Amino acid sequence: KLYSTPYINQYKLKLFETNKVKDEFRNKINEVFDATRLLYRLNEHMEVERIFDKSTIINDLEDAIGNVQEPGLKDLLEEAVNLFRKPKPSMNSLAIEKIWDAFERMKSLFGKDKKTSTQLVIDKISANQVDFRNLLDEEFKTLTMIGNNFQIRHYETPKIPIVDENHRDYLFNRCAALILLGLKFLNQANN
Repeated sequence: KLYSTPYINQYKLKLFETNKVKDEFRNKINEVFDATRLLYRLNEHMEVERIFDKSTIINDLEDAIGNVQEPGLKDLLEEAVNLFRKPKPSMNSLAIEKIWDAFERMKSLFGKDKKTSTQLVIDKISANQVDFRNLLDEEFKTLTMIGNNFQIRHYETPKIPIVDENHRDYLFNRCAALILLGLKFLNQANN
């Protein structure tokens, strides 16, 4: 017992530093998460994280990050995915900020003039399909507008707050899906 009052008791849990004990403890905690149908797990670093078994976007994005050549983009994507896996809603807000930073970074991969670079990125992703190029052009503009108008990267008073966790998940996945598509084509171009 660390601290005690008539209303509060605090205990310190000490795990033995053996892999066997840690593995047993992690398995027991994960059994509790499974039994209660909570979408969390205790990972090998003894951190609780959200599970995304049904989300192929997160898993595919994680797989694609290893092939990213540009270090800044790679770091932003890794940080976004790691933050998004955290169970705290405040971490989701940071994850959205990082995924949007990665989106902006991807738009500037082909030079300092972001508009020209964005058009080159869209050209590569569209694979010379005019209708798909038009669709992607609109999606890039829409995501840019969302990033500028909502509290994603900027928090001035006129920006629209994202209060609901489901909205944060939707925006993260929408942006991540476009980045994932982009990575597939941009990595092919680099190989």
